[in-house]
Amino acid sequence: MTVDASELALRRLSGSPLALCRAHGDAALSRVTAQQGQARQRQPGAYEVVDGVAVVSVSGLLVHDAAAWEEFGGVTGYDDIRLAVLKALEDRRVAAIVLYVNSPGGEVSGMLDLSRMIASMRGIKPIWGICADQAYSAAYCVISACDVITVPDTGGVGSVGILWSVVDCSRQMDKLGIRHHWIHDGDKKAVVTRAETDGVTPEVLERMAQDARRMGLRFREVVSANRGIPIEQVEAQQAEYYMGEDGIAAGLADAVMAPDEALCFLMTALQAQAFGAPAGGGA
Repeated sequence: MTVDASELALRRLSGSPLALCRAHGDAALSRVTAQQGQARQRQPGAYEVVDGVAVVSVSGLLVHDAAAWEEFGGVTGYDDIRLAVLKALEDRRVAAIVLYVNSPGGEVSGMLDLSRMIASMRGIKPIWGICADQAYSAAYCVISACDVITVPDTGGVGSVGILWSVVDCSRQMDKLGIRHHWIHDGDKKAVVTRAETDGVTPEVLERMAQDARRMGLRFREVVSANRGIPIEQVEAQQAEYYMGEDGIAAGLADAVMAPDEALCFLMTALQAQAFGAPAGGGA
Protein backbone atom coordinates (compact mmCIF):
# COMPACT_ATOMS: atom_id res chain seq x y z
CA MET A 1 0.00 0.00 0.00
CA THR A 2 1.42 3.37 -1.04
CA VAL A 3 1.18 6.20 1.47
CA ASP A 4 1.55 9.72 0.07
CA ALA A 5 3.51 12.43 1.84
CA SER A 6 0.47 14.35 3.03
CA GLU A 7 -0.85 11.27 4.83
CA LEU A 8 2.56 10.75 6.39
CA ALA A 9 2.48 14.35 7.60
CA LEU A 10 -0.90 13.86 9.23
CA ARG A 11 0.24 10.60 10.81
CA ARG A 12 3.31 12.33 12.24
CA LEU A 13 1.19 15.04 13.78
CA SER A 14 -1.53 12.73 15.06
CA GLY A 15 1.05 10.57 16.79
CA SER A 16 2.81 13.44 18.55
CA PRO A 17 1.88 15.81 21.36
CA LEU A 18 0.91 19.18 19.91
CA ALA A 19 0.69 22.71 21.22
CA LEU A 20 -1.99 23.68 18.73
CA CYS A 21 -5.15 25.73 19.06
CA ARG A 22 -7.66 23.27 17.64
CA ALA A 23 -10.20 26.00 16.86
CA HIS A 24 -7.73 27.55 14.41
CA GLY A 25 -5.35 24.69 13.65
CA ASP A 26 -7.42 22.54 11.29
CA ALA A 27 -7.19 25.13 8.53
CA ALA A 28 -3.41 25.27 8.94
CA LEU A 29 -3.15 21.48 8.72
CA SER A 30 -5.24 21.51 5.56
CA ARG A 31 -2.98 24.11 3.97
CA VAL A 32 0.14 22.12 4.84
CA THR A 33 -1.10 18.92 3.24
CA ALA A 34 -2.58 20.77 0.25
CA GLN A 35 0.76 22.42 -0.49
CA GLN A 36 2.73 19.23 -0.90
CA GLY A 37 5.34 19.84 -3.57
CA GLN A 38 4.72 23.60 -3.49
CA ALA A 39 7.08 24.55 -0.69
CA ARG A 40 9.12 27.74 -0.92
CA GLN A 41 12.88 27.43 -1.16
CA ARG A 42 14.06 27.37 2.45
CA GLN A 43 16.41 30.07 3.63
CA PRO A 44 17.47 28.90 7.10
CA GLY A 45 17.81 31.78 9.52
CA ALA A 46 16.39 34.33 7.09
CA TYR A 47 15.07 37.70 8.21
CA GLU A 48 14.41 41.09 6.66
CA VAL A 49 16.01 44.23 8.05
CA VAL A 50 13.70 47.27 7.98
CA ASP A 51 15.09 50.52 9.41
CA GLY A 52 17.26 48.67 11.88
CA VAL A 53 14.65 46.09 12.82
CA ALA A 54 15.14 42.43 11.94
CA VAL A 55 11.73 40.95 11.09
CA VAL A 56 11.59 37.18 11.63
CA SER A 57 8.55 35.40 10.22
CA VAL A 58 6.82 32.89 12.51
CA SER A 59 3.94 31.64 10.38
CA GLY A 60 1.83 28.60 9.61
CA LEU A 61 2.36 25.30 11.37
CA LEU A 62 5.40 25.30 13.68
CA VAL A 63 7.63 22.23 13.54
CA HIS A 64 10.80 21.11 15.26
CA ASP A 65 12.92 20.54 12.16
CA ALA A 66 11.93 22.44 9.02
CA ALA A 67 14.23 20.35 6.81
CA ALA A 68 12.01 17.31 7.40
CA TRP A 69 9.05 19.24 5.94
CA GLU A 70 10.72 20.77 2.89
CA GLU A 71 8.22 19.23 0.47
CA PHE A 72 5.38 21.06 2.21
CA GLY A 73 4.50 24.73 2.31
CA GLY A 74 2.99 26.58 5.24
CA VAL A 75 5.44 25.51 7.97
CA THR A 76 8.11 27.28 10.01
CA GLY A 77 10.84 25.43 11.89
CA TYR A 78 11.90 26.24 15.42
CA ASP A 79 15.43 25.63 14.16
CA ASP A 80 15.06 28.39 11.55
CA ILE A 81 13.61 30.84 14.10
CA ARG A 82 16.48 30.11 16.49
CA LEU A 83 19.09 30.67 13.80
CA ALA A 84 17.44 33.89 12.65
CA VAL A 85 17.37 35.33 16.17
CA LEU A 86 20.98 34.39 16.85
CA LYS A 87 22.13 35.90 13.55
CA ALA A 88 20.13 39.08 14.15
CA LEU A 89 21.66 39.49 17.60
CA GLU A 90 25.11 39.52 15.97
CA ASP A 91 24.08 41.67 12.98
CA ARG A 92 25.45 45.22 13.34
CA ARG A 93 22.65 46.55 11.13
CA VAL A 94 20.05 45.33 13.62
CA ALA A 95 19.04 47.39 16.65
CA ALA A 96 15.91 45.37 17.52
CA ILE A 97 14.25 42.09 16.60
CA VAL A 98 10.61 41.42 15.79
CA LEU A 99 9.00 37.99 15.74
CA TYR A 100 6.15 38.60 13.30
CA VAL A 101 3.63 35.91 14.17
CA ASN A 102 0.63 34.39 12.45
CA SER A 103 0.35 30.79 13.63
CA PRO A 104 -2.08 28.49 15.46
CA GLY A 105 0.87 26.58 16.97
CA GLY A 106 2.40 23.23 16.15
CA GLU A 107 4.70 20.58 17.56
CA VAL A 108 5.66 20.50 21.23
CA SER A 109 9.11 19.16 20.44
CA GLY A 110 11.51 22.10 20.37
CA MET A 111 9.14 24.88 21.42
CA LEU A 112 10.15 25.13 25.09
CA ASP A 113 13.87 25.14 24.28
CA LEU A 114 13.38 27.92 21.74
CA SER A 115 11.30 30.01 24.13
CA ARG A 116 13.89 29.64 26.90
CA MET A 117 16.68 30.56 24.49
CA ILE A 118 14.93 33.75 23.40
CA ALA A 119 14.19 34.67 27.03
CA SER A 120 17.89 34.24 27.86
CA MET A 121 18.75 36.79 25.17
CA ARG A 122 16.69 39.58 26.71
CA GLY A 123 18.70 42.71 27.34
CA ILE A 124 21.05 42.29 24.40
CA LYS A 125 18.65 43.89 21.92
CA PRO A 126 14.93 44.63 22.24
CA ILE A 127 12.87 41.64 21.10
CA TRP A 128 9.21 42.23 20.26
CA GLY A 129 6.49 39.75 19.44
CA ILE A 130 4.07 41.30 16.99
CA CYS A 131 0.95 39.23 16.45
CA ALA A 132 -0.33 39.76 12.91
CA ASP A 133 -3.45 37.68 13.56
CA GLN A 134 -2.91 34.48 15.57
CA ALA A 135 -0.29 33.67 18.18
CA TYR A 136 -1.72 30.56 19.73
CA SER A 137 -0.31 27.65 21.71
CA ALA A 138 3.24 26.84 20.48
CA ALA A 139 3.38 30.19 18.68
CA TYR A 140 2.45 31.95 21.91
CA CYS A 141 5.00 29.90 23.83
CA VAL A 142 7.70 31.25 21.51
CA ILE A 143 6.71 34.92 21.67
CA SER A 144 5.97 34.83 25.40
CA ALA A 145 9.75 35.19 25.70
CA CYS A 146 9.70 38.61 24.01
CA ASP A 147 10.10 41.90 25.86
CA VAL A 148 6.85 43.26 24.44
CA ILE A 149 3.87 41.49 22.85
CA THR A 150 1.28 43.29 20.73
CA VAL A 151 -1.98 41.88 19.43
CA PRO A 152 -4.43 43.39 16.94
CA ASP A 153 -7.98 44.10 18.02
CA THR A 154 -9.32 41.14 16.02
CA GLY A 155 -6.30 38.90 16.62
CA GLY A 156 -5.67 36.49 19.46
CA VAL A 157 -3.11 35.08 21.88
CA GLY A 158 -3.03 32.24 24.39
CA SER A 159 -4.25 28.63 24.18
CA VAL A 160 -1.55 27.53 26.63
CA GLY A 161 -2.16 23.78 26.56
CA ILE A 162 -1.45 20.42 24.95
CA LEU A 163 -3.31 18.25 22.43
CA TRP A 164 -2.51 14.61 21.74
CA SER A 165 -4.50 12.21 19.64
CA VAL A 166 -4.28 8.48 19.11
CA VAL A 167 -6.26 6.85 16.30
CA ASP A 168 -8.02 3.56 17.05
CA CYS A 169 -8.16 1.70 13.73
CA SER A 170 -8.82 -1.69 15.28
CA ARG A 171 -12.46 -1.97 14.16
CA GLN A 172 -11.59 -1.05 10.59
CA MET A 173 -8.77 -3.60 10.62
CA ASP A 174 -11.18 -6.27 11.91
CA LYS A 175 -13.62 -5.53 9.08
CA LEU A 176 -10.83 -5.86 6.55
CA GLY A 177 -9.69 -9.11 8.13
CA ILE A 178 -6.26 -7.70 8.93
CA ARG A 179 -4.36 -8.66 12.06
CA HIS A 180 -1.32 -6.61 13.03
CA HIS A 181 1.16 -8.52 15.22
CA TRP A 182 3.64 -6.46 17.23
CA ILE A 183 6.97 -8.00 18.16
CA HIS A 184 8.50 -6.07 21.01
CA ASP A 185 10.92 -6.25 23.90
CA GLY A 186 9.59 -4.70 27.09
CA ASP A 187 5.96 -4.56 28.17
CA LYS A 188 5.75 -0.79 27.76
CA LYS A 189 7.33 -0.70 24.30
CA ALA A 190 5.11 0.92 21.63
CA VAL A 191 2.05 0.95 23.92
CA VAL A 192 0.61 4.07 22.28
CA THR A 193 1.39 2.91 18.75
CA ARG A 194 -0.22 -0.50 19.33
CA ALA A 195 -3.42 1.27 20.34
CA GLU A 196 -3.99 2.13 16.67
CA THR A 197 -4.50 -1.52 15.77
CA ASP A 198 -5.09 -3.29 19.08
CA GLY A 199 -7.60 -0.81 20.47
CA VAL A 200 -7.33 2.07 22.92
CA THR A 201 -7.41 0.94 26.53
CA PRO A 202 -7.98 3.08 29.64
CA GLU A 203 -4.35 2.41 30.57
CA VAL A 204 -3.12 3.88 27.28
CA LEU A 205 -5.29 6.97 27.66
CA GLU A 206 -4.12 7.50 31.24
CA ARG A 207 -0.47 7.19 30.20
CA MET A 208 -0.99 9.78 27.47
CA ALA A 209 -2.93 12.04 29.85
CA GLN A 210 -0.08 11.92 32.36
CA ASP A 211 2.44 12.87 29.70
CA ALA A 212 0.18 15.63 28.39
CA ARG A 213 -0.24 17.05 31.90
CA ARG A 214 3.52 16.98 32.42
CA MET A 215 4.20 18.80 29.15
CA GLY A 216 1.38 21.23 29.84
CA LEU A 217 2.88 22.09 33.22
CA ARG A 218 6.26 22.82 31.61
CA PHE A 219 4.47 25.01 29.05
CA ARG A 220 2.65 26.97 31.75
CA GLU A 221 5.83 27.34 33.82
CA VAL A 222 7.65 28.86 30.84
CA VAL A 223 4.80 31.29 30.09
CA SER A 224 4.56 32.24 33.76
CA ALA A 225 8.29 32.94 33.95
CA ASN A 226 8.44 34.78 30.63
CA ARG A 227 5.45 37.01 31.36
CA GLY A 228 6.09 37.49 35.06
CA ILE A 229 2.62 36.35 36.06
CA PRO A 230 1.68 33.72 38.67
CA ILE A 231 1.46 30.19 37.34
CA GLU A 232 -1.93 29.92 39.02
CA GLN A 233 -3.14 32.66 36.70
CA VAL A 234 -1.99 30.68 33.66
CA GLU A 235 -3.48 27.46 35.07
CA ALA A 236 -6.82 29.16 35.57
CA GLN A 237 -7.01 30.01 31.86
CA GLN A 238 -7.48 26.31 31.04
CA ALA A 239 -5.88 26.81 27.59
CA GLU A 240 -8.40 29.48 26.60
CA TYR A 241 -7.47 31.86 23.80
CA TYR A 242 -8.06 35.61 24.00
CA MET A 243 -8.68 38.30 21.40
CA GLY A 244 -7.47 41.88 21.56
CA GLU A 245 -7.96 43.61 24.91
CA ASP A 246 -8.83 40.30 26.57
CA GLY A 247 -5.26 39.17 25.93
CA ILE A 248 -3.97 42.14 27.92
CA ALA A 249 -6.39 41.46 30.76
CA ALA A 250 -5.14 37.85 30.86
CA GLY A 251 -1.54 39.07 31.17
CA LEU A 252 -0.56 37.57 27.82
CA ALA A 253 -0.03 40.79 25.82
CA ASP A 254 1.05 44.37 26.39
CA ALA A 255 -0.85 46.44 23.85
CA VAL A 256 -3.57 46.25 21.22
CA MET A 257 -1.99 47.44 18.01
CA ALA A 258 -2.31 46.64 14.34
CA PRO A 259 0.85 44.90 13.08
CA ASP A 260 2.04 47.83 10.96
CA GLU A 261 1.30 50.24 13.82
CA ALA A 262 3.35 48.14 16.23
CA LEU A 263 6.29 47.93 13.82
CA CYS A 264 6.22 51.70 13.24
CA PHE A 265 6.03 52.30 16.99
CA LEU A 266 9.14 50.20 17.53
CA MET A 267 11.03 51.99 14.76
CA THR A 268 10.10 55.36 16.26
CA ALA A 269 11.17 54.14 19.70
CA LEU A 270 14.50 53.03 18.29
CA GLN A 271 15.10 56.45 16.78
CA ALA A 272 14.32 58.03 20.16
CA GLN A 273 16.31 55.35 22.01
CA ALA A 274 13.21 54.50 24.07
CA PHE A 275 12.55 50.79 24.31
CA GLY A 276 9.69 50.63 26.83
CA ALA A 277 6.31 49.01 26.33
CA PRO A 278 3.70 51.03 24.38
CA ALA A 279 1.61 53.44 26.38
CA GLY A 280 -1.19 51.57 28.10
CA GLY A 281 0.71 48.29 27.96
CA GLY A 282 0.25 45.70 30.65
CA ALA A 283 3.93 44.91 31.26
